[in-house]
Amino acid sequence: MVGSDDPAEVFPVGPGELRICVNFSLGWDSTVTPQQYSQAMTAANVWYRVLRELGHEVSVDDVGDLSWVDEGIRFYCIVEPDDSRYLRLMIPMVWHDESPSRGALARASDLVHQVNGEVKVAKLILGPNGVHASAEAFYPTPEIASRHVHDLTMMLRVAAHLFSERFFAGEEEATDNEPDVPEPWRGA
Repeated sequence: MVGSDDPAEVFPVGPGELRICVNFSLGWDSTVTPQQYSQAMTAANVWYRVLRELGHEVSVDDVGDLSWVDEGIRFYCIVEPDDSRYLRLMIPMVWHDESPSRGALARASDLVHQVNGEVKVAKLILGPNGVHASAEAFYPTPEIASRHVHDLTMMLRVAAHLFSERFFAGEEEATDNEPDVPEPWRGA
């Protein structure tokens, strides 16, 4: 059940339960085997437990990715189905614009390269409609990874803050009469 706090409901363990989860929560894709879905749920379950043990209230979306809010920022753990040792954390939409101008995209691109050069662990990614922050690493065990989750989230915060501070400071200088624009990656 998506949104449940009970890992047994979120990540069914029996083959029959997995099929129910796949059929009703994720939708059935005949090109993906039950074993592949089982691997995805196993990897998600590993990171779900790690994040819960760190005190986060974790939500699970319909594709098995995990999210939580910490100090007003929504983080995501993108689960790699075939390797539970791989940890990818991200803050989506550090900057977002449905129809950005060429100038805004060029400025965003320049700032992405600047910040990526300064913050070595977290990387900003420029997409067609915005910028996302991502940090990735391999860990031999979840116990070792759990010691680094806080550090990775802090690096994501730093990258997102540097980008937002510089991007929106440039806009404020250009238009002094406009109201302050909040950092879009900050959640309520």
